[in-house]
Amino acid sequence: MPKTSTEPIEVKAVRDLLHKVPGPPGEALPGGVSDADLRAFSERTGIEIPAPLSTWLKLSNGPCVGPGGLFGIRPARADLDIERCFERYPQWKERAWIPVAGDGCGNSYVLATAQEFGPGWPVLFIETLPSPQEPACIVASDLWRFLVFLLEREFFREKGIRDTPWPFDRTEVTRRDPEIESYKDVPMPWESD
Repeated sequence: MPKTSTEPIEVKAVRDLLHKVPGPPGEALPGGVSDADLRAFSERTGIEIPAPLSTWLKLSNGPCVGPGGLFGIRPARADLDIERCFERYPQWKERAWIPVAGDGCGNSYVLATAQEFGPGWPVLFIETLPSPQEPACIVASDLWRFLVFLLEREFFREKGIRDTPWPFDRTEVTRRDPEIESYKDVPMPWESD
């Protein structure tokens, strides 16, 4: 009888997509961090890492995939280091916003860990030029949904198949991520100008 997995469907989807989304030629996906690395990060920054981010970083730490790469803890690529982002934007560290990805244009996606917008850890998009201190919008209710949305978009763009409705199509995004609308005091992507 086949063994059943208890891994959430989003984790499975991210694991599959990581191997389908192109990265730099000849560069393998990095492995994950250890529990000691996670503890050391929390000690250095004073930020407790939420369980979903811990699980993600144990899977892959700082892979150069997506439009601007996915950030990690002291990864091989220094430009994908969470703590280097904190040096540029110390207000993120003060607010316990952990950068998780770049958009390739100097903007970032951050995981809001202080529950200032409601319970849980939503992912916010920060346009750094106008205001690195305020979210432009929320893009996912949690890290795993964000990673699925982002990696799917990159996979489909690379294949020339189609663009995805994420994050601006309210109907499709809320169908796949109904909890996104439970967050308050943060703009929704479809409300952006």
